[in-house]
Amino acid sequence: MMHISGTSAPLPFHAPDQRCCNCGTEHGVHMRDTELKKTTYMLLGGTETTFVLGLPFCGDCEPTAARFRQGYFSRALVAFVLFWVLLGVLMGAGGEHPPAWLVENMMLIAALGAVGLTTAFYLLRRPSAPQTSAYQPVFLSKLKRSFKGEVQRLDLGFTNHAYADQFALQNQAYCQSGLLVVDKR
Repeated sequence: MMHISGTSAPLPFHAPDQRCCNCGTEHGVHMRDTELKKTTYMLLGGTETTFVLGLPFCGDCEPTAARFRQGYFSRALVAFVLFWVLLGVLMGAGGEHPPAWLVENMMLIAALGAVGLTTAFYLLRRPSAPQTSAYQPVFLSKLKRSFKGEVQRLDLGFTNHAYADQFALQNQAYCQSGLLVVDKR
């Protein structure tokens, strides 16, 4: 078990610093403090836990360090907001006397447009080779706490499998104790 206090606590793990954790290049790599966040939703609210881990990035992959993965709830929220924006646009597009087909199908058109645009945005956001992810290549996938709030287990997800192997090797004691789980995605 490990007690971590504060809102943005540093993790005690050691990241291999020879290669970029996203694309694997050895050129122009520098360490960057990267925030790893996990949000747990409960009904209408939630809690967010943030840890900081120094990770190596090259210049091309550095923007991915701050690009958090969005879950289904966040994506649904984007679609919901987009629905209302599209509905407003459709209401204004009809003028004073909109066509009957537009009035009858306005909600359906806005809903399909919102879902289509949201889906297209997330599907088109792909990594450019040799990157392994367009989002954070190392991310907090699971977090297990005790009733007192002490961290019992951290699961770190890795999109670069070779880097995940190096990370696990360098943090072997944490992996063997069960505190750290290296999850290849």
